[in-house]
Amino acid sequence: MAIALFLVTKPLRAQITKKQYIERYKNLALGIECEYGIPVCITLGVAMLESRYGNSCAAISRNNHFGTGDNGVLRSYRYVCESYEDFARTLKSERYKELYTLEKSDYRGWAHGLQRCGYATDSRYAEKLIKIIEQNLI
Repeated sequence: MAIALFLVTKPLRAQITKKQYIERYKNLALGIECEYGIPVCITLGVAMLESRYGNSCAAISRNNHFGTGDNGVLRSYRYVCESYEDFARTLKSERYKELYTLEKSDYRGWAHGLQRCGYATDSRYAEKLIKIIEQNLI
């Protein structure tokens, strides 16, 4: 008796390049800066880091570009803009209030502040975020 295995996978889509990601989402990040005071380079940098430039499974299947979740379960969004908005609302919470004492141009301060305030558990988070910003956005 032969056993056949069938793998069901989603069709592959072309990877989004760094440049394409920036072009596609820079206006969303600008809107976040205008409404919430979060620097464009921080919003885009975090999104690029967390979503692997829009190519992560969470970004593709859940429109989640920031790795946001509840109790270990990633949130799903109907549209990417909802993920950006949720990120901005998160950063307006009391936990992150110290960030708003920094100049918008102080992306290094913002990156270290995010790490200090517990945005991510990676001990090299600020360093990775700064690298992405300096290589792609400055």
